[in-house]
Amino acid sequence: MPATVLEGVKSFGKVYCTLCTRTVDAEVMVQANMVYRKANLRVVSGQKCPRCSSSLDAAFVVGPSN
Repeated sequence: MPATVLEGVKSFGKVYCTLCTRTVDAEVMVQANMVYRKANLRVVSGQKCPRCSSSLDAAFVVGPSN
C-alpha cells in the first residue's frame, strides 16, 4: 500500500519514555515520508507517560502493541 493511503491511521504501540527509561503503551499514527517513499510511525502529540507523567512527544516508537 502507498504511504499516502495510510497517512493519519492511528493505533496503539509500544514507545520508549526517555525520562523514566521504560517501554509503555501509547497511541501512534502513520506519517508519510515522501522523500524515501515509505511510512513512519510517530507518537500522537499531547500524551503523557502513565508511569512518570512526562510528555511522550519525544518518545521513540519501539513496535506494535501485543
